[in-house]
Amino acid sequence: MLHRNIYAMHIYTNNTNDIINGEFMTNTITNDKEIFLNRKEAAEFLGCKATTLALWKTTKRYSIPCLRIGKNVKYRLYDLKKFMEDSIK
Repeated sequence: MLHRNIYAMHIYTNNTNDIINGEFMTNTITNDKEIFLNRKEAAEFLGCKATTLALWKTTKRYSIPCLRIGKNVKYRLYDLKKFMEDSIK
């Protein structure tokens, strides 16, 4: 699932019938703010474990914005990239 989302972020077109990984996409992805990753995918993107992300959230060690829907936690790809850029500075 992660690979599909990351590859999808590189496709920017105006066509309404784009094909990504063999699937027809009716809505095109225009920026990273529209791509959401679950905790496991976000951890894989950052190069850490999902439990590490959960620990950072509960201890407030780092403030990576996330969206919580019931038990599901979603991270925007844009926020993850911003977190990585800010960590380098």
